[in-house]
Amino acid sequence: AVCMTKSLVLSILEPRMSFLGLDLWRDELISCLERVQVADATSLATEVETVCQNLAMYEWMEGVSLLESAVWKMKVEEEKATRKDTRESCRVNCGGSIVLANV
Repeated sequence: AVCMTKSLVLSILEPRMSFLGLDLWRDELISCLERVQVADATSLATEVETVCQNLAMYEWMEGVSLLESAVWKMKVEEEKATRKDTRESCRVNCGGSIVLANV
């Protein structure tokens, strides 16, 4: 029953996990599911909830990273930056920290 439940949970979460940018995060979530060894439904629910919470955290971190990249790109295009030091300056001064603090 545990093996079937793990397979079912994995098939439900897999589409969401496929959007994560880091293979490390996907591998960690899959590994957590594979390690689940529980004797009762309550323990299984707790383990699955932990995996879901970790997935939600990774999705949030992915979203914040994409938002930061978008704000930086907008600033670079605004400045028409071509030199590396100008691009770095745009990253630091793009206002991403203000935007991300309000996410």
